Amino acid sequence: MKFKTPSLTWLRTFSLFFFLLFSLVALSSCQRKKEISYLPGVWNGTASLKPDSSFSFQKTQPEEVPLRLELKVEGNQVIGSFMNGAERVTSTSGTFDVPTQTLKLNFDYYDAVFEAGFVRREMIGTLTRTWHQKKLVREIKIWKGGEPMIIPAGAEGKDVSGEWEMRVGEGAQQKTWKLIAQQKDGSVIGTILTPSGDWGTMTGAFGYGKLQLSHFDVINGHIFRAVLNDKGQLEGMVDLGQGDPPRRIIAERISNNSPANADPAQLTRVQNPAETFRFGGIDFDGKAIDQTNPRFKNKVVLIEVTGTWCPNCYDEAPLLKDLSARYKDQGLEVLGLSFEYTGDTKRDLEQVKIFAKKHSITYLMLLAGTTENDDVNKKLPQLVNFGAFPTTIFIGRDGLVKKIHAGFEGPATGERFTRLSGEFEETVKSLLKGE
Repeated sequence: MKFKTPSLTWLRTFSLFFFLLFSLVALSSCQRKKEISYLPGVWNGTASLKPDSSFSFQKTQPEEVPLRLELKVEGNQVIGSFMNGAERVTSTSGTFDVPTQTLKLNFDYYDAVFEAGFVRREMIGTLTRTWHQKKLVREIKIWKGGEPMIIPAGAEGKDVSGEWEMRVGEGAQQKTWKLIAQQKDGSVIGTILTPSGDWGTMTGAFGYGKLQLSHFDVINGHIFRAVLNDKGQLEGMVDLGQGDPPRRIIAERISNNSPANADPAQLTRVQNPAETFRFGGIDFDGKAIDQTNPRFKNKVVLIEVTGTWCPNCYDEAPLLKDLSARYKDQGLEVLGLSFEYTGDTKRDLEQVKIFAKKHSITYLMLLAGTTENDDVNKKLPQLVNFGAFPTTIFIGRDGLVKKIHAGFEGPATGERFTRLSGEFEETVKSLLKGE
């Protein structure tokens, strides 16, 4: 069989067709470049709980936590908010560079930056933040719209609502925490409560005997997974997102005498209650201030041992601001003693300033030290069994410690938050009266 050689005209026609097709594809590719107007809306995604190789943590298995990011555009500025139920962690500034298709969100108060670029329909990038004296980098990918990462399924008539005592880990290292859950159909919202406070709002689902909850807020990424077994227990794992292996948990519905109900007012104390409490730090102008300053004389002093890296401290700050505004004229002095990550005084002091600005804080805040090298115990040596940020110290007009509350139960704990806020106010009122 003979084959005819293609004519020159045919080859030219084919070449022209190929050129037009290539041009159309190239034009289509250019048209797919996203403008800033494409960004607004809710994006679903995941964040890796395994830090990159620049960080020292090693995990036995990779893990990803679901996340939701809401993007808004105001002029040329992009605003991003990580969503956990009704909670929002919102960027301080943001941009989208159209030529490079790059999104950048700054979370100055957490010393964190999220940068990502388009890869087809997804945006893939990293979230970098300060962690002690290192940088922690998490891989993140997001996509616009779509189904939520956790799809509620039929709960088969079972309900996990209520409070659960959790035994976390095994052996001598086992700890007792608390799970608080509220279920509506298959959807579940709740939190985990530890001696240092709660994990913020966790969202997820319960279906076919399986419960999953998660939380991501720039600082923390947590995952809780469990199966409701035949004994009515929740059995599974929790990943704290700090690079160590997931911890085994088993949880039972809580009883009134549960160790998970340990009184936070009994966890930390002072060595000698009859000794004047000593504290100090530097203010925003670099001036050293301690308990001998005239502003504290004959005052009721409420001290929050805090850190700008601590989400529970963000929950407590609005309450302290409110108490300061309402009771300052009656003799209350609120003070934030901040212990920061890096030990670089200039950098750490700037973070405290950003924290104060974010909450419009009018009470005094001091940079007291660093989280490293047991500095809290060195700067506040009168404290016994300190271990929670925040820790709130109530001091009477005589300079003596009257009460210490370890940790803080934030808005995610519902009635607990309301009750704790009331207890703080009653303590302040009682001390102002000299009781």
